[in-house]
Amino acid sequence: MKHTLLRCMAALTLVLSSTALAQTAPPPDKKAAPELPKPVEKEKKPAAAPDKPKEQAVTCTLLTKEAPRGGRLEVEGKLGKSPVVKIGGVVTRIIERPGDKVAVQIPRKSDGGEVVVLVEGKTVTCGSLTIIGLD
Repeated sequence: MKHTLLRCMAALTLVLSSTALAQTAPPPDKKAAPELPKPVEKEKKPAAAPDKPKEQAVTCTLLTKEAPRGGRLEVEGKLGKSPVVKIGGVVTRIIERPGDKVAVQIPRKSDGGEVVVLVEGKTVTCGSLTIIGLD
């Protein structure tokens, strides 16, 4: 039991001496370790809206102003991807679509009239078609 008591006293002495050293030790020199700068938050900008494709203005010019019934009518311009061509209010059949032109067949019963192009809900007037030839 003497040995146990001696060991306890030695441990207690060790604890007390280390506590005393910690209390008497001078505070660390503040100049020795500079403070790290605080991170600066960048000003957050609102997320930009995705770019919308610019609306292409629909334009058209009548290349054929006179033609027979059942003939070919050509329209040129910015006509979008899937234009619908009407002659006198009647929808026509597209024959050819090269680049910025559209060629349509004039209906056999057409009396001509105003030529309009419908593209993506927009209607544009291109001119007027006159029917020529035999009735």
